[in-house]
Amino acid sequence: MRVLPTGTVTFLFTDIEESTELLQDLGRDEFVRRLDRHAEILRTAVAEQGGVEILTEGDSFFVAFPTASSALRAAVAAQRALAGHPWPDGNPIRVRMGLHTGEGVPGGDNYVGIDVNLAARIAAAGHGGQIVISETTRVLVAGDVPDGVTFRDLGLHDLKGLEHPERLHDLVIDGLSADFPALRTRRAHRTNLRPRRTSFVGRARAMGDIERLLGETRLLTLTGPGGTGKTRLALETASRQLDRFPDGVFFVDLSPLTDPTLVISAIAGVLKVREAPGRDLASSLRRHLADLHVLLVLDNLEQLVDGSSTVGDLLDAAPGSKVLATSRIALRLSGEQEYQVEPLELPARERRGDAAQLVSSESVRLFVDRATSVRPDFTLTDANASAVAEIVERLDGLPLALELAASRLRVLDPTTLAERLEDRLSMLRGGHRDLPERHRTLERTIRWSHEMLEPDERRLFARLSVFAGGWRLDAAEAVCGGGGIDVLEGLGTLVDDSLVRRRELADGSLRFFMLETIREFAWERLREAGEARILRERHGRHYESLAERVSIALEGGRGDWLELLDAEQENLRAALSWFHERSDSEGLQAIAGSLGHYWMDRGLLSEMRTWLERSLESGAKGSNHALVLTRLSGVDYIQGRYEAARMRAEDSLAEARSIGDLAGVQRAMAHLANALEAEGFVEESWNLGKEAAEIARRLQEGHPRMLLVALINLGYSAIVRGMLEDAVRYSEEAVTLAL
Repeated sequence: MRVLPTGTVTFLFTDIEESTELLQDLGRDEFVRRLDRHAEILRTAVAEQGGVEILTEGDSFFVAFPTASSALRAAVAAQRALAGHPWPDGNPIRVRMGLHTGEGVPGGDNYVGIDVNLAARIAAAGHGGQIVISETTRVLVAGDVPDGVTFRDLGLHDLKGLEHPERLHDLVIDGLSADFPALRTRRAHRTNLRPRRTSFVGRARAMGDIERLLGETRLLTLTGPGGTGKTRLALETASRQLDRFPDGVFFVDLSPLTDPTLVISAIAGVLKVREAPGRDLASSLRRHLADLHVLLVLDNLEQLVDGSSTVGDLLDAAPGSKVLATSRIALRLSGEQEYQVEPLELPARERRGDAAQLVSSESVRLFVDRATSVRPDFTLTDANASAVAEIVERLDGLPLALELAASRLRVLDPTTLAERLEDRLSMLRGGHRDLPERHRTLERTIRWSHEMLEPDERRLFARLSVFAGGWRLDAAEAVCGGGGIDVLEGLGTLVDDSLVRRRELADGSLRFFMLETIREFAWERLREAGEARILRERHGRHYESLAERVSIALEGGRGDWLELLDAEQENLRAALSWFHERSDSEGLQAIAGSLGHYWMDRGLLSEMRTWLERSLESGAKGSNHALVLTRLSGVDYIQGRYEAARMRAEDSLAEARSIGDLAGVQRAMAHLANALEAEGFVEESWNLGKEAAEIARRLQEGHPRMLLVALINLGYSAIVRGMLEDAVRYSEEAVTLAL
């Protein structure tokens, strides 16, 4: 009479995969022969390990073992024997097996209880040739595993009829196939992530980058200014990681906290970890995570960076876990990988009026998606495409700003909304009531970062708003320094805090800038501090000096300064506007006159004429006034206004002579010669051109470009006069000078 093991018993269930199909393919007689041989192999392996056969029904076996190790060895031996048997036609019998260890409660000649049911469910989840075991069995056999056998963690799984998910493993056996489909269960995801209520738009490249980096590092921090969508991006990433972290993916909102010591409490609360006897909470949390594979999403760490070392401690204690953090500043922990979240892609300017092309832009797609949530009848059309493009550009592609702006379409059309975004911060209010308070207006989002700055950092932040289109470090130091402010140190902090962004230029230098929405907030702080006027004056004088230096360089034949002026266009325009507002004709004339070569080279003739004419409005005289007249003469000449060009050049020449400005005299003569020739006064033009060339020779050391232009003009005039030998001589001299 058989004796059933009692106490702690390991149960083995087996059956043949697709036995019904096999019976149909082989026929009854051949199937029975193979079934019997399979039974002999199983019974031999079971008997060798002291197992007790409880029940055999068709192709299934139910066996009990007194120890987990003996059950494991029997299952491994059976799979090896089944795989090594010479089955006819090379078509083996494939058997799935499941093991679980629990309480052996006899019931007549069988067992009763939940552990028997669990073992049966585990076997049913597997595939032919696979041995699936419970976590309980794995722990019991960990120190007594057959050679050539390892465990593979399959994560948590929901099993039919059982209340809680079960962690399952399968065996990888040397020499046998280990390539199996997913278990026949619903994978149990331990997470507190909530299903999203709005669509996730765009960010395909960012998602790819973040998922790749998360696979390479254990601490990934998403940084960026408020409103760029760091939290949403982290949540979307986390939702796609559920299958990669068998012990769960958990979101921890740290935004309400200001005390760094509470980070541990917040994480423990989400994971439902309590202090163990004789241990503090931090130690209990580290012990809990030690053997787990968890992804922790720690949101809004910026105000708690002083306590971020606790994050490093947790990662050290839990080598199988990872952290995905969001913060406006990097945590500066060893092993940290920072990923800067950029605003959404803006539409190309050439697509602004074409709805079909405009919708390819991420920022436009998000705006349209959110617009339809407040106005179901809203559609992007060619009629409103330009207005929508202007909206997303004014808002820098910031997701939060776009969502807040879209909510305004309840009462505004796109064109009116675009017009009213001159004052972005007052318009962008009214977010959803269930959002954090700081996300219900754009101003509060930016203020959240601003309030974490030290007083001197706030002052520098405000002062930097005087720049338009970005700045270099030397400009920031010249314009924003003073009053105890360390510009270099403060700028580094503002970059770290994502309030200022940086971009490396082609020459390797760095340029800094603010998103316009952030700059508007900073400008309001500058006005509140009463420093707007003095900072604009400093800014204007700095760019006046820059324009004059560049003009001298261009006169000297150095064309490499043109790229610098390309980058500084917005600042130069801001400086010109400042001097115009103050009716400061000297400053206005100094910049406008100095930019002549640049405007000409870049073909910005309309802008050039506007600023030159504005600089003449006060009637102030001087070398800059004469230079402005000469520049205007050049514009008139290019645009075919020859009489006006001649008159401007004559006035400039008279003024330059009156103040003894020899370079101004030469420039005016050269422009006057061109205008006279265009009006048909060839002889006068020729004589004046030669005189201008002689003056240029005297000034050649400081103005090589001046002589080059004079020689080119003389060569052209000689051709017009039919003096070909002179034309060749002047042209050859010009070529030599240019080389």
